[in-house]
Amino acid sequence: MGGTVNWTLRTEDGSVFSRQGHTNVFGWKFQDLKFIEGDSSFFQNGWRKTDMGVGPVGYGMILADYRNRTLRSLQGYTDFVSLFCLDFADEPMVYPAPSEWPEKRLIDLIQAGRVTRKKWDRDQKKFVISTGVSSWEKENSFLTSVSFRVAQLYQYTVDLSPWTIVHYPESLKGLDNLRQDLLDTGFEIGQAEFDQMRSELEDDE
Repeated sequence: MGGTVNWTLRTEDGSVFSRQGHTNVFGWKFQDLKFIEGDSSFFQNGWRKTDMGVGPVGYGMILADYRNRTLRSLQGYTDFVSLFCLDFADEPMVYPAPSEWPEKRLIDLIQAGRVTRKKWDRDQKKFVISTGVSSWEKENSFLTSVSFRVAQLYQYTVDLSPWTIVHYPESLKGLDNLRQDLLDTGFEIGQAEFDQMRSELEDDE
């Protein structure tokens, strides 16, 4: 399931790149030390530089602004920081399957101390921080030693700091707030894209 969203990034020199991408793959694109540490070059392959306005398409919009290390998001498919027990499975269980397993980007994040395990707390009815993850192999060994039902009680979080993540609700107010924040930070607005998304949201409401 899922669909197309607009991906936009602005590099530190002010250049704006844009493309459309599928919701199934964009979450892990940002769970990468290259992104976290400010390298935008690996993002630009296949992207087009644009002087035109930007706006949401299809299922929404994701904008990575390297100037102020802010990730803006109007979509309901990822929070950008979550990993799951399947990321530590013996073999890939995601689509599209990565070319290597375990993925180097995940190994790098763990070695940098950026991955934390969380466990579901029945009393608090939420996931609470349990411990830092020291190695992929140890986590794989731990998860394969318990039942799948128990493994599902655990989730994992990636620390993306110094990036700030701004989530906009998929509503007319969220759309208006995104539009205003883009204007306030110097972006050209794709009015047609915002008008189309507004029409779709009005129909839903």
